[in-house]
Amino acid sequence: VATLGTPDGAAGSTMVPIIFTNDSAEPCTLEGYPAVEFVGTDNSTVIGAPATQDDSTVVALVTIEPGNSAMALLTIATAANFDDCSPVDTGGFRMTPPGSSDPFVLQTTDYQACENTAVSLLKVSAIATN
Repeated sequence: VATLGTPDGAAGSTMVPIIFTNDSAEPCTLEGYPAVEFVGTDNSTVIGAPATQDDSTVVALVTIEPGNSAMALLTIATAANFDDCSPVDTGGFRMTPPGSSDPFVLQTTDYQACENTAVSLLKVSAIATN
């Protein structure tokens, strides 16, 4: 199960943990970067550029025991800070865990995307333990 954690603002951007919780009875593993992109208020239309990978984070196999969690940090630049952005309201993020082909939507209307796909607002870290 994935949820958005508590956001933390910084100059011109917000950092939001994507928290992966193991709700099964067996350990599970994740390794790498989740794929993240903005979706429209209909929760299906992709808006703007997908997240780039934060290469400063270490990729490692993370084992999540039942009831425990791991996280990836999503950095979201403020759309209004880009002249060529054309800000658009969103319905959240479409996220695909590493090693999966089954995306799902993390709903939030707290962030704007850029209609211009040449402007990248999202950067995501590799999955790590909390």
